[in-house]
Amino acid sequence: VLDLCSGNGVIPILMHAKNPQTKYVGIEIQDVAFNLAQRNASLNNISGDVVFVQGNIKEIKSLTEGRLFDVVTTNPPYMTEKHGIVYPESVKAAADSLKVHGRFFMVHRPKRLVQIFDSMTSHGLEPKRIRMVHPYDDKAANMVLIEAVKGGKPQLDVEPPLIVYNHDGSYTQELLKMYGDNADE
Repeated sequence: VLDLCSGNGVIPILMHAKNPQTKYVGIEIQDVAFNLAQRNASLNNISGDVVFVQGNIKEIKSLTEGRLFDVVTTNPPYMTEKHGIVYPESVKAAADSLKVHGRFFMVHRPKRLVQIFDSMTSHGLEPKRIRMVHPYDDKAANMVLIEAVKGGKPQLDVEPPLIVYNHDGSYTQELLKMYGDNADE
């Protein structure tokens, strides 16, 4: 699994906790975030399974030594524009790094869906599933989860919304289950 724009490494570390048999590579451009990612992997004793590489995803082929991956993930909308990396570069890096029929998972802002889909299809990634994420059940979506397949055939499934918080500010049962917490406690 390749994670683009890894930040402090939380996504590969969480994925490793659920799938410890899988190897993960994270790419991060920022010095501070890259150092935090390496430290977080070390503190979790998973440095052999979760490896971070510092660099710009515009140079993805050299950063990954041309390896192809089964899965690529990215969560690019927050800090990456500051560094000249926006979703089109994330989409291109994913397409260049995926095996045929590999899966690409992206978290982004709903207002960018049209541009994201256009970028994905122009790079041979077919959007397959989306799920809107709402902070509360009565608030508009502030994130969208997208799954695409390299070389996939057109067909998009829209899943039910994911609600993050109950009105008392606690996490919803569904979110707690996703993170492996015992939702009954």
